[in-house]
Amino acid sequence: MSNYIENMLLLKVKDTYGWRRTIVSTDNLEKPVMNRSIRIGSAKNCNDDGIIKDYSIENKLLDFVNKFNIQKYEIINHNNKDEFSYELKVDNETYTSFTNNLQE
Repeated sequence: MSNYIENMLLLKVKDTYGWRRTIVSTDNLEKPVMNRSIRIGSAKNCNDDGIIKDYSIENKLLDFVNKFNIQKYEIINHNNKDEFSYELKVDNETYTSFTNNLQE
């Protein structure tokens, strides 16, 4: 059976801009430190239908990083009144290496 989390992560990599890029440090303005991240989960909507809490997302993200040999990563759970999601963060160098390996 296909892993929908893996499919979403890979589809977003192939998107024009890839995963969200965030500048972490601008100590060196010529080469700012960046990371890449993607969040998967659910948020409260305007009808206040409630938030679906899918705890299996974390294990699917762990399966993904293991399958693609991503060593340096962080998984953050966002669990509050407006959102339940998991965020996968990697440094930009790791992300670039990962995407290059996909193209080989």
